Amino acid sequence: MTAEDAYAIQSVGLAKRYGPSSPWVLRDVNLRLPIGSRTAVVGPNGAGKSTLLRCIVGFERPTAGRVLALGADPRVDRAKALAEVAYVPQGTPLYHELSVRDHIDLVAAIRRTFSRRLAVDRIQHLAIPLASLVGRLSGGQRAQVALALALSSGASILLLDEPTASLDPLARREFFTYASAIAGESGLTMLVATHIVSDCVGVCDRIVVLAPQRVALDAPTAEATSTHSVLDAATDRDEVVGAVPRPRGASGVLVRVPSGGNASLEDVVLGYLDATRTPAAAR
Repeated sequence: MTAEDAYAIQSVGLAKRYGPSSPWVLRDVNLRLPIGSRTAVVGPNGAGKSTLLRCIVGFERPTAGRVLALGADPRVDRAKALAEVAYVPQGTPLYHELSVRDHIDLVAAIRRTFSRRLAVDRIQHLAIPLASLVGRLSGGQRAQVALALALSSGASILLLDEPTASLDPLARREFFTYASAIAGESGLTMLVATHIVSDCVGVCDRIVVLAPQRVALDAPTAEATSTHSVLDAATDRDEVVGAVPRPRGASGVLVRVPSGGNASLEDVVLGYLDATRTPAAAR
């Protein structure tokens, strides 16, 4: 096994823009996500989360740098990269004129690792009729079908772009609990792009904060919380990250600490996002 094969997803100097005079969407993104990890990519709208996932699956060609999926560069060996990756984009694009069962048959014909039993069990658990045309399902039901197909694909890497945007909070939590269990049983590597930090708690073991263009933080979730604290006010000795909203309109300060931090995952994300828009002198 080479060093490149030791990671499920690896990007080196990854950069993307859509024209010579266009602004950079991603700039110098370097990631090493271990095999079997469950990573949340968190950031505001327009931070480049969707572009990052599309580069990994090979739907976007990097302007500079490269990205590998289990050692395969989708620009060089597209078939191998696609065989390793299952991808659910925003909007859950399914065929409205086909039934749920038709979609199961279609994926089974395309991907030999697909588990028909797992997909059927999941969809029936959600009380979605297999005979229903997808176009007649609600937005939330269509999302659940797309997610069930992806989780049953047998791929080594699962990329989910805002996967639960159309689901209510209870359905979101149920989905992530289920996805985490499947990933744990199969060794699946999961990368979820989201702006809902609470979805990541207890599910993802790694957090990537993607500020506009670049990676502001990449760390295991346990490390991210234990090496940061929120203070009412920082001293000259504290290594300040950014401001964090507190109850009743007040604000705290996220600082780096060697260990024993008291920050929540949401505190950490908000502090790093604030750092990308607040000049260092002001912080």
